[in-house]
Amino acid sequence: MMNFLLPVLISLSYTCFAQIQIDQSTGLIKNERILQLDSMNQKHIYNKSKVWIASQFKNPGKVVTSDLPEEGLITVRYNETYRAGFGPIAFDHILTIRTKDNKSKLTITNIEAPLGTLEVYCLKKDRSVRGMYQELYDGVGKSTDELIKSYEKSLRSKQDNDW
Repeated sequence: MMNFLLPVLISLSYTCFAQIQIDQSTGLIKNERILQLDSMNQKHIYNKSKVWIASQFKNPGKVVTSDLPEEGLITVRYNETYRAGFGPIAFDHILTIRTKDNKSKLTITNIEAPLGTLEVYCLKKDRSVRGMYQELYDGVGKSTDELIKSYEKSLRSKQDNDW
């Protein structure tokens, strides 16, 4: 029975909790996912990424800061407001999409507000989360994870060309 429950509980933990992590080389909080997209070439993945950006952000022309089709690179800078113990706080995010044949890598990092980065707000010197900022940390994790899941769903969707 335990052999059955353990994998189920582990898989639930991956779907229920934020996937943000602390990059050990930079000390920055990031959320990153590499998608395996079999039978998709780089150009197709890149074009679907552009379509997703256009549908995801109100003003895609203003948030896209770099668009390099030959390199398969798109960078987006966007702002999102989160709830914190002392009130709402807005953070800028940098979303980087890298594409190549059969793969896409999406990274959200550089999460910062006017008074500092998410790390300054949320992390102690030992890199653990400060108790009063746990809600903010979890909110950023949930939001960035939902954005990545939306991207993955968009890339994996089959378009209905028979209309």
